[in-house]
Amino acid sequence: MTDVAASRLVLGGGGIGAVWGATSRDEAIATVRAAVTAGILRFDLAPLYGRDGEAERVVAAALDGAGDPEVRISTKCMLGPIAADEVADRLRDSLTGSRERLGGRPINDFVLHGYITPDGWSGGPRADVLEHIAVSQTTFGEAVVPAMRALVDDGSIERWGFTAAGHLDTDLAAIRDHRPDLAQIVVNAVGTNGNMRIVYEQVSADVRLGAAAEIGTETLAIRVHAAGSLTSGIDRVIDAESPEQRDFDHALPFRQLAADLRQTPAALALRYALSVPNVSAVIIGVKNRGELEESIAAERAGPLNGEILQALAAIGFDAHGLAD
Repeated sequence: MTDVAASRLVLGGGGIGAVWGATSRDEAIATVRAAVTAGILRFDLAPLYGRDGEAERVVAAALDGAGDPEVRISTKCMLGPIAADEVADRLRDSLTGSRERLGGRPINDFVLHGYITPDGWSGGPRADVLEHIAVSQTTFGEAVVPAMRALVDDGSIERWGFTAAGHLDTDLAAIRDHRPDLAQIVVNAVGTNGNMRIVYEQVSADVRLGAAAEIGTETLAIRVHAAGSLTSGIDRVIDAESPEQRDFDHALPFRQLAADLRQTPAALALRYALSVPNVSAVIIGVKNRGELEESIAAERAGPLNGEILQALAAIGFDAHGLAD
């Protein structure tokens, strides 16, 4: 098996799939190749990242012209409303489609996209779309987990995981009871899920990270830039009342501190996430080579020191209590 600890940066599909702002196919391909050259050999993709699985197609095209280096590819499947007896076929069909868009390349990791919710639960800030982005706790345990394990057993994938960004109790049960190989967890300095938020409770990322670490589940930090809110500017069209815009407005002191430190806000946010205990790797949603170079430089700069952490805590941007 490929050494999953070889890189702490994972190139996500949101940027190269133009989810996080405009990019061109040529620039996205060039970004993937530059990542490989820099030693970033892991990719976190999904059919929903770009029109018609654009991120998966970009990676395939980039690797075709780069000598097909050995990489590790993760993709996802969003189940939504589905009968339990249809889960296995849906997962397998999704995996087949992703593999085709990736030019037949192996898919190492397969992740349940979306959320796990308590049986019969409804409500929260995204109640209108919940049925399309979540599965019940029972469906997860009785259908998703056996189907994922079957894919591992027959060699279709190496590992499986889920997005732990919904209800704390159901996420913890999923980790402790079913022991996934990996979990994607929201980690950022402001402690927000942004438009991913489906419950009104706090993010509680540290509890999830700790539970995963206890059983050896790999933890992948997502939303480290809070969907652009912890950067210099959100370069895509968003609603003025959206969670991202509210978080961006709230982050003015964060941007001011970054300027005082002569760092970009994006670099400061990434270094913060890399400093959080029990984070195995960080998924970056860059969409061009400039953003990629910024991320690589931030990782090379290393974890944040105590003085910077204290400064972040003083302005309310130390959601993980690193300054304590």
